[in-house]
Amino acid sequence: MKNISLFIIALFSTIYSANADTEKTIDSKIKHVTVFLNKAQITRAAKTTVDAGLTNLVFDGLSAYIDKQSIQVSGKGGIVIMSVQHKINYLDLQKKTPKLIKLEDSLKYYQMELEQYANVKDILIKEENMILKNQAIGGQDNGVSITELQRAADFFRTRLTDIRNRRLKNERKIRKINKRVVKINSQLNELNKRRNQPTGEILVSVSAKARTAATLELNYLVQNAGWVPVYDLRAKDTRSPIQLSYKANVWQNTGVDWNKVKFTLSTANPAQGGTKPALAAWYVDFYTPVVISHQKKGKMKPQSRSFPTPEASSAADYAGAFKMEKAASTADFTQVTESSVATEFKIALPYSVSSDGKPKLVDIQKYELPAGYKHFAIPKMDKDAFLVAEVTGW
Repeated sequence: MKNISLFIIALFSTIYSANADTEKTIDSKIKHVTVFLNKAQITRAAKTTVDAGLTNLVFDGLSAYIDKQSIQVSGKGGIVIMSVQHKINYLDLQKKTPKLIKLEDSLKYYQMELEQYANVKDILIKEENMILKNQAIGGQDNGVSITELQRAADFFRTRLTDIRNRRLKNERKIRKINKRVVKINSQLNELNKRRNQPTGEILVSVSAKARTAATLELNYLVQNAGWVPVYDLRAKDTRSPIQLSYKANVWQNTGVDWNKVKFTLSTANPAQGGTKPALAAWYVDFYTPVVISHQKKGKMKPQSRSFPTPEASSAADYAGAFKMEKAASTADFTQVTESSVATEFKIALPYSVSSDGKPKLVDIQKYELPAGYKHFAIPKMDKDAFLVAEVTGW
């Protein structure tokens, strides 16, 4: 009986293991970032190996500000993408950045130095107290010679001076390290404040007939990112063209640093709708009352009936009073959406933008603008004269 029970338990365990979904966390890297005026599109790439059956691939450590409606997943290899799910992880904190790890190591180093200087301070204080407590020279009945007194005075003066100087240097070093520790702790608190925020996760369920290698690409929109154009105009002299530098202040506070990635700056607004408006037709015609007569108890009574006016009804009702309209279909109620035209700037060099909300200045393009110069002055209103450059064909 025991053997049968064990066999049944083992059978159920085997069936459960065969049917249970395998969950695998994969490491993905940011491949490209398209920064819009008020959002950003992140492209991540990952390579992994998938076993036969159904596997749940977890992209972790993502931004918590992902627009879940914008998530797109594509892949290569012998896999079939079954479903995509987005969720927020409030338990696992964001991974420590190299900057955070370096600051923590520096804090440990300075704390060890403080302990060493604290030991030196304690030893110097005890040595000073010991010397001060043993200032007596000779006994009550025995005097000391002038030579011995001079030697003792020189010893106390030299030794106490050395101790006091060493204590001053030690105190200065302790104060200096404490100031450094306060700054590091402030920076660590700022970084940990962002790190303690929840992270985003994307769960991609894939199916494979056999163990195979797969490459996945993940695209999604995030909030708390954007860029602002900056223009720098310079004139060397009145014979040279205007030097125009087109730059951008790129910022992001998504919770994930963008380290050495290629950027594309776009003037598009992905949140803006692109529905084409449509004007309804107005029908104009003459209004003519119609007299309808009917017989009641042998007498004829005129009765007037009028058609609805355009002011009292819609254009469709008014037109329907005169003729039969063709039956409408669902195609007549479909709205056509057109994508907006935008300017894109592809940055060839990789840039790093930290998730701190601080703008990062990025050079876009440089132009030489032919210009005509002239002087302008209104002495009645301003004592200064102005040099005005007129740029045409820009």
